[in-house]
Amino acid sequence: MSIMIILRMGLNDEKRKRIWLHDRIIFNNNKDNEKLVCLVTGITKAKNFESLLSSKPIEVFADKSVKCEDLLNKLSSFYSLEEQDKHGVIGIGVIPEYVIGTDINKSIIDEIYNLTKEIEKYYFDYKEWLYNKQCISDEDRVTIYIKKDDKIIGVANLKLSENKLCTIYVDKMFRNMGISNMLLDEAFKYLKITKPYLTCHKSNLKYLNNLIKKYNWKKTGVVGNEILFNGGK
Repeated sequence: MSIMIILRMGLNDEKRKRIWLHDRIIFNNNKDNEKLVCLVTGITKAKNFESLLSSKPIEVFADKSVKCEDLLNKLSSFYSLEEQDKHGVIGIGVIPEYVIGTDINKSIIDEIYNLTKEIEKYYFDYKEWLYNKQCISDEDRVTIYIKKDDKIIGVANLKLSENKLCTIYVDKMFRNMGISNMLLDEAFKYLKITKPYLTCHKSNLKYLNNLIKKYNWKKTGVVGNEILFNGGK
């Protein structure tokens, strides 16, 4: 199977100077209300776009049917020669890895349930809650999911009015690969905090330990088998 490599070009400004090999970059797709997570696989820097485009065959930067002169004129229409001379330019090769989405329909809810249904071992009404409370058209509730090759591999459920992280779950095959961190980065944007209220069944605490340490979440109570963090008594 071939791997699709996308090349992004722009000024080597302060923002792009912070990009390193093997970083992940997220691109917004406003049309589909999704975000594309890409892995940086190569970085090429040059004084200007003319130098950059002459450093490699045209098919590295665009379809081989595209003329180098036309691509140069297009790039120069976005960035003046003065800007190019000031900052330099950069070409960043990326490979699409994941898709982050929030749009919910029946098939997506079914897939989320099938991924997470082991939660019913601890919460017997989980399925009813997911279908009839969480995944409904309600501005107070947000479901964030991550897909790999069109398969959902991670999900986070939020209740905004309570600053609550209701669920975070990652497919067993994709754990310890940064998926939880990507879900939480998106969740924090909605919640506008990095210490959401959450509860965890004591038998699952081992799966949260790394996140608890990383984000300095505080244990604030115990109710039965549930451990409370960042809120509650």
